[in-house]
Amino acid sequence: MYPDDDTGRILENFYYIFNDERPGDFVGHSLSVSDIVALKQDGKVSYHYCDSMGFQELPAFQKPENYLKAAEMSMEDDYGMIDGIINNGPKQPTVANLEAQVKAGMSISLMDLAAAAHRERDAGERKPSVLEQLKSQPAQERPHKTAPKKSAEKEL
Repeated sequence: MYPDDDTGRILENFYYIFNDERPGDFVGHSLSVSDIVALKQDGKVSYHYCDSMGFQELPAFQKPENYLKAAEMSMEDDYGMIDGIINNGPKQPTVANLEAQVKAGMSISLMDLAAAAHRERDAGERKPSVLEQLKSQPAQERPHKTAPKKSAEKEL
């Protein structure tokens, strides 16, 4: 039931202390069924579930969270593609894929073919960015400003 006898004795001792001989300064609830106990021994934390028969170790209770996976799952279109690359590409069929299906004797939707053709056409006709447009224009000369002339006379 326990990885070693020491762990079992410690957990059973906790159960006895927090149910039968509660410390005077303890304000929590008694240890009961469905509670989870975190036990730190030799720098390693283990988690144990209290059931009606005793304690069961929960080896995978608190795995370290993978923040990249969480970020990808919030943005990914297809949860089957959780692989470290966000949005792995279009999920819609391409014209080449649809043509291959037709050549293989399968039927396709003409609406899918039209949509794929429009997507591919529009992808090729993307407008250049504003930054690219500015870089492609010849540099314009700015008129040089001259400093106002100072004279001893003052206008009134």
